[in-house]
Amino acid sequence: MSKLYNDSFIYCCTTKVIDIHSIDKTWLFELADLYFCPYCQCPKSKYEIIPRVHSKFCSNCLTDYTSKPDMMRCIKNCFICPLCSSSMGIKMMDHDSNGKSFEFSCQFCDYNYDTGVVYKPKSLHGIIEELKTDTFIRKCKQILKMADKTEELSERVRMNLKLSQLDKKEEAESLIDEFEIAQYPIGKILTLKKSIRCSTCRNLLLDYMESEPTINKFQIKFNAIDYLPTTSLTKLKSNVYLLHFVNPLDVKMSAKISSISQIVLSNFEFSLGASTSSFIKGIPSAYLSLNNSTAKSELILRKGDKLYNKIEDGEIEENLDRFIEVGVNWISIPIIIEDDSLKTVPIYVTLKTEQPPKGLERVINGLNAGYWNVLKVPK
Repeated sequence: MSKLYNDSFIYCCTTKVIDIHSIDKTWLFELADLYFCPYCQCPKSKYEIIPRVHSKFCSNCLTDYTSKPDMMRCIKNCFICPLCSSSMGIKMMDHDSNGKSFEFSCQFCDYNYDTGVVYKPKSLHGIIEELKTDTFIRKCKQILKMADKTEELSERVRMNLKLSQLDKKEEAESLIDEFEIAQYPIGKILTLKKSIRCSTCRNLLLDYMESEPTINKFQIKFNAIDYLPTTSLTKLKSNVYLLHFVNPLDVKMSAKISSISQIVLSNFEFSLGASTSSFIKGIPSAYLSLNNSTAKSELILRKGDKLYNKIEDGEIEENLDRFIEVGVNWISIPIIIEDDSLKTVPIYVTLKTEQPPKGLERVINGLNAGYWNVLKVPK
């Protein structure tokens, strides 16, 4: 359900009060990018946390790099494929005059790389760095060398602008073809044991081990998306929109919302049921497509013949309460946006649960949070 919060942002700043007439976008974050502090009971952005790396090592050779904060890849003979990031096998062959060559082969795909004969003793990383002589690498090194030369750097910028403004595809390809880009084995990414704490109460928000971008082992995890409802806005007719709330918790939640004077809300207080194991049941009707057989069947079960009825603009505004729809763990509330120039809608959300969510029984008696939710107005 990622589309539910792509256009929904949370204003997250404990030191600066929100100005609803001129919202500072610096403090707007997607729900998936925030943490949730169970003690402060509020979302926490990247500016309100304290990250710490406890240990850093190579999972292949077990070399410890904790004392080297700038090191992010293994500098020993541990390499990964530049195409698929799989581990690489290394084969050494002897040649005349004490020469040696090294052949890299990916253990997953067909990638291979041969260093050729090397006569001077060097580390494998040093050998590969010397072999990086293709056109693209040379151009990158030239740019770094002339970083202090304004005229040359400006010329390079002009070339980039020219490339970005080309209208003909064949002209762009002719410039790109000037650069010969090679693929070299790269050092293995280090495994990190990290933790993140709340900067206010120092509570542990995240404690995990990261070995690859897609392989994480969590011991403690307080992500905001697991505790705060996802919200979204869809257009119904003319200046009437549907405001959607989806409860991610395993307990019932009560909520109260308020907004600026240009927004007419038909319902200020409501309840959300506990999250369901059925994926389709947890999707608001506005997001179910008739092009999908499963979604269409669910829509017919929910609305029946009303699904195909046409709705007049005046009918909606006069009977807003009729268009409130409640699901297992979600609710859709009709709102009227009277100002057509508004691009975002700020809504203050207050949440409360009578029981603590799963995993927080020893921390809190129940959820009691309040925050500003800023939603983009659909065109």
